[in-house]
Amino acid sequence: MAEGGEISGECSAPHREDCQYYLPNDSGDIFHGALVHQGLSGLIKNTSKSPLDSISQDEHRPIKSYISAFQKGSKKYQEGVEGAYSTPKKFSADPKQLESQLGTFQTEPEKMLDVGQNLGQHGAHLAYSVGAAQGYLNQIKPKDQYNGPLDKPSKPSKLQMQAYDQQVALVEQPMHIINKAKDGTLTSKDIHTVATVYPKFFLKLRKSLGEELINAKSKGKDVPYKERLSLSRLLGEPLDLSLMPQIAQAAIRANAPKQPPQPQGKKPKKASSEASIAQQQKVNDLYETATQSAAKGGKD
Repeated sequence: MAEGGEISGECSAPHREDCQYYLPNDSGDIFHGALVHQGLSGLIKNTSKSPLDSISQDEHRPIKSYISAFQKGSKKYQEGVEGAYSTPKKFSADPKQLESQLGTFQTEPEKMLDVGQNLGQHGAHLAYSVGAAQGYLNQIKPKDQYNGPLDKPSKPSKLQMQAYDQQVALVEQPMHIINKAKDGTLTSKDIHTVATVYPKFFLKLRKSLGEELINAKSKGKDVPYKERLSLSRLLGEPLDLSLMPQIAQAAIRANAPKQPPQPQGKKPKKASSEASIAQQQKVNDLYETATQSAAKGGKD
């Protein structure tokens, strides 16, 4: 089916992009489109083996559904990229279903073998991503704390679990990262999550956003300063000269309160030096790349 096939109508192999059976050569692109449309939990649910498969006489039902999800997701992806510099398309993500599925795989690992089995060769991308998601989320999930061998464990705080759920939501729907960039809530942890679980998708998204930025400039679109800050972080580079680290540092120094002259023979106050270092660190954190964030363990 990926290489065409006999179908009725005007379109014949190789299928055109507007054909219902069209698939790009890169199976990773197919997975990305389906992921955007259904989310990771939806793909797990719709492509795993189930009793319905033996009842249905259409053995191609899963792959047809997968192709349909790819086509719809490709459109949503493009709308999301275009909306990054104008009116954003909302990508909601509920982490509960994915958490439940991954919890099942944790207690019954043999069920992971069913993920993507109905997709033939296309199931490899899904299976890999499910494994990457489970490993990463297990690593960052808040754990019970034991203060002593005889003490009862203390549960993670509500704030810790909320922060974790935000990362699960990004694993469920990676396009949600654009919404976070637009509303100013994007963190280096968010970037690290998407780049770790979906590395190829993240590189593709960065490239698409860069190309759309050129289109937005040619159309005279103006991106508010607050959004430029977040989008610069997502792209890994400043969107204009005013956002370059050197210029931002110069602005901080220019606007910093002037210290009174110190009497000769006395060293400057330590607090002043510490404040300067703190300002420098804020600038460095703001413009750190996904690679630098990963090297730091994804901590904000």
